[in-house]
Amino acid sequence: MKVIVKPEFLFSYYYHAAKNASSKVLKKQLPHSFYDALTSLILWQCVLESYANYQIQLHHVQEFEFTRRNGDLARLGSASIKEKWLHLPTARGKPPFTPNKREFRSFASLVDLRNTFVHFRAEVLAFHKEAPPGMQTMGDLISWSQTGEFLSGSIYEAAVQCAVDGEAIVRDVFDEYSRLTGDALPKFLNGTELVEYKDGIGILQINPFVSFKVLFQCKRYSGSVTRSQIGDFRNSMLGRADKGIIITTGSFTADARMEAGRDGAPPIELVDGQKLVEMFESLELGLTPKKTYEVDDKFFEEFRIPATAKA
Repeated sequence: MKVIVKPEFLFSYYYHAAKNASSKVLKKQLPHSFYDALTSLILWQCVLESYANYQIQLHHVQEFEFTRRNGDLARLGSASIKEKWLHLPTARGKPPFTPNKREFRSFASLVDLRNTFVHFRAEVLAFHKEAPPGMQTMGDLISWSQTGEFLSGSIYEAAVQCAVDGEAIVRDVFDEYSRLTGDALPKFLNGTELVEYKDGIGILQINPFVSFKVLFQCKRYSGSVTRSQIGDFRNSMLGRADKGIIITTGSFTADARMEAGRDGAPPIELVDGQKLVEMFESLELGLTPKKTYEVDDKFFEEFRIPATAKA
């Protein structure tokens, strides 16, 4: 069986890595939450910039020209990330993004904030703040700074908030782009990884006299396998196997299950994430069973001393 990693898999990895970093932000206080916030900010921009570049290449609009605010001509392929998203729909003959709409303004703020840190704009990053009354020693000052309160109201606190809002900001951009162009939303937003799994083939030996050729496919999904994917797999079975098996770490839609068991078509066995876990438990694959006990309260009931007797 072959696994083909498509370049587009980076969207999914950036996206889920950013989500993972964002989820850690709220579990910590400044200054420690800032570490994950900065990671998240950079990754959210990686999602948006890599996807914009992918769309530009996919639709062959690298040479599309637009006029900047200063009157200069620029090509889309070498534009800034904000310019790419702003003019990408127009390059495809679709309505453009509106710069003053909330979706684009929030996205622009995320980009500006990330660039401030990455390009080290010292005049913005540097700030000072008076310590609260009662700070008498250097130890008091160090203790206060470690709480992160000295960063409240600063660009560092803004970075934390933007990192937390990053997923909503990214989704808003994709929703608006989908509305303008008519494209479907990217699959990775729903947990589907852009990794293609090629079919494997083997022989299932029932007994010394009976065996079947079996085609199998494994999908590392957190979303659902659809009916069309079942149909595509069945087409690949024709003339190659008597039976098919699809294993996924996710689930199957109701239509997919109906298609797998359709009358008159080669049968396909479906194994979803839950069934896969149950099979591992049954066969004890990579698992060590443990014996546990529960107290039987009824057994001890007759030995209990009534409350009146205690008195």
